[in-house]
Amino acid sequence: MRFDEILGGTADTKNNQLIVRAVGEGGQETELRFGSAAIANLITVVLSEAGKLPSNPYTQLMTLTGAKLFQVQADGRVGLELQLDKGLRLPVLFPRTGIAALRNALSAVEAQGKRR
Repeated sequence: MRFDEILGGTADTKNNQLIVRAVGEGGQETELRFGSAAIANLITVVLSEAGKLPSNPYTQLMTLTGAKLFQVQADGRVGLELQLDKGLRLPVLFPRTGIAALRNALSAVEAQGKRR
């Protein structure tokens, strides 16, 4: 089914899911229900793939405006809360063994920015 308009969303805390209301084919309103475990992947897929559409006027969908480091006390994982334009916040967790990979990626981004 194709959806042409998103009407809004609601967090269903009782059932631990996100309900998105959309208008589909023929103007019919539909509820899409996503379990909390699927939401991060949904956001990632939508953001990464939407920029590839030829009718999309945006070359970059979001811009980083800040970042905060945090640690999950229960298991020691660390993460970054990426603060994006339009007030969005995206927490990203990674194991301590991933710190070197993150450092390398950020260094590459910095080097690329200096070349321009």
